[in-house]
Amino acid sequence: MNFTNVREEVRFTTEYGDGIIIANETLTNKIAADLSLADNIVYNVTEEREFEFIVNYKDPSLGNEIRIDGYTCFDDSCQYYEIEE
Repeated sequence: MNFTNVREEVRFTTEYGDGIIIANETLTNKIAADLSLADNIVYNVTEEREFEFIVNYKDPSLGNEIRIDGYTCFDDSCQYYEIEE
């Protein structure tokens, strides 16, 4: 899936946000047979803003729901720029 706005983080959480946070790049650290719910990779650079993730039920302890949240800024340190028309 692609996204167009800059994100400080794209967070994948099981149990629709009440479960565990799945770290970024778990999609690339496993072999295909071991991939489970919410394993993901986020490409968060200007040239390639997209993410890939796994949806399956191989590990019932993870549940069967995920939540994906995109955070633009965690605190007031982010800088926003006006768009010139």
